[in-house]
Amino acid sequence: MTASCSTTTWPTAGWSAISPFRHFLETSFYQCIGVSKTGDPVAGGWYLYAVQADPANPSYLGKDPKFGLWRDAYYLSINLYASSATFDGVRVYGLDRNAMINGQPANAIGFTIAPAALGDQYGLLPATWGAGSAPPAGQPEWFMNINSSTTAGAVENQVFVRRFHVDFTTPANSTFGVGAGHTPDGIVTVNGFVDAFTSATPNLVPNGTTDATQWLDTLGDRLMYPLVYQNLGGTEIDICHPYDQQYRTDRDPVVPVQRDGKHDPGDAGAAGIVR
Repeated sequence: MTASCSTTTWPTAGWSAISPFRHFLETSFYQCIGVSKTGDPVAGGWYLYAVQADPANPSYLGKDPKFGLWRDAYYLSINLYASSATFDGVRVYGLDRNAMINGQPANAIGFTIAPAALGDQYGLLPATWGAGSAPPAGQPEWFMNINSSTTAGAVENQVFVRRFHVDFTTPANSTFGVGAGHTPDGIVTVNGFVDAFTSATPNLVPNGTTDATQWLDTLGDRLMYPLVYQNLGGTEIDICHPYDQQYRTDRDPVVPVQRDGKHDPGDAGAAGIVR
């Protein structure tokens, strides 16, 4: 068994969760999840779970896991790879949070979006609610992403939004996006931005050395974690961070997206900027 360094943790409502990636004998790939039994994750112990990256394709690697907390579930997004060079789509899961925080057997409901249905998209990011008023009862979870341009310098101006309705009682009633292809429920038009890579390299982040060959990958072709959800007196806002070419020198761009589809790129409002 081998572990990667891909780990996600967050505290909420008295519990913490941690999720390292695991693969077994190089053939089966799982996301392992620990949920603290009490508000003390050190002394209180953990409930442990494992979710196969893609049950239909056990050899697929689930890479770049991203988690979101919603009132009805934990949500997970992973990029699927048949090999290090072969992207095979995105898989998303809704995980039964109520069962997991009580150490009970937990259902997992998943959907896969094939590469042909994604175009230049990948790296879907689920929203996370951690403070303020909860999402309204019955509100689906929201996943957002941007295009991962194939051409350096291409100007993008869209944020894609998909809703995940999960039904653990009747799984067949669960939905993600629109139709069998799970296309976006909506597209938000924003000010133009450029994904942070050049035709030569994505390694553009100085790290204390003048040797540019040692600079870090921007991961600038995707939204940055977390996608923060805030409910401000009934106005629901998601705040997401696309890293564009200019972030290295003068700004960290923030895109607040209101649930009514409006967009104000210049004001994060009372929700603030979460880093």
